[in-house]
Amino acid sequence: MFVILNPEFTGKSRVKKGRTVSRINEVMTGGGERFYIADIAASEKGINWDEVEYFLGRYGKNILLDSRIKLPDFTGLKRFSSDEFKNILLFNTLSSLFKGMYLEGLKISCFINDPEGLYSSFLSLIVKFASETVVFTKRGFRYHSEVSRLYSYMGAGVRITDKEIKEQEGVFVLDTAGSFKYSGRGLVFSPRGQGLNPWGVRGFSDIKSLCPEYIDITEFFGAMYKLNREYRLKDAFCEYFRQGKDIKSAGEVYEKMKGSAQKGARKRESIIFYV
Repeated sequence: MFVILNPEFTGKSRVKKGRTVSRINEVMTGGGERFYIADIAASEKGINWDEVEYFLGRYGKNILLDSRIKLPDFTGLKRFSSDEFKNILLFNTLSSLFKGMYLEGLKISCFINDPEGLYSSFLSLIVKFASETVVFTKRGFRYHSEVSRLYSYMGAGVRITDKEIKEQEGVFVLDTAGSFKYSGRGLVFSPRGQGLNPWGVRGFSDIKSLCPEYIDITEFFGAMYKLNREYRLKDAFCEYFRQGKDIKSAGEVYEKMKGSAQKGARKRESIIFYV
């Protein structure tokens, strides 16, 4: 269960004490879960965040709010983090795009940055199409079992390391933490921050219809997956990728990935070694 905050400007100089949360709307989902939309009265002086925090109590730790509205540092209210779901979108979507490149005969090098070792169960989605897979993590032990399994069943070799990545052409970096410092010429995919970020979800119109227009659709899907047990979203694909204000379709990104892989292959083929 989560709460969506919907600030509404009253046009007044102040809001009476106890009236900041003006209305609570309960929304039932198809799976029998629920979430709430709280209408928040805002005056010329802004929003009484202390009153909102007091009213929501423990439910104020997982809120969705218009990204243009900044929460003050003093409040205990916390935005819900959808990084886990966004990374699921990245693994699923990149696996699909890699499959297309694989069928076109392109060699794929994928570097996965997973410092805490949280996504080992998704590794198979990448290695079955990549000719080279490298995982950067501080928790390598969380990958050992899966790497051994993939080698036994697929003959796929995966390198686990905690060393920094070197610059390389044609590499695809899946940065699950959104904090990887990469200076190469490949493409970076991350839940937030640098590179291409997933935005929107393909299909699931029943869930989309529940999302208010002022809420980021990907954040909403993340809350539905994590907090409202919509586990069918574990198989979701992202509809678009966003880089700053630039939004590209998955098809456009696929063409960019092909160009990057082809360029990297040509550069590697042009190197002549003399013995």
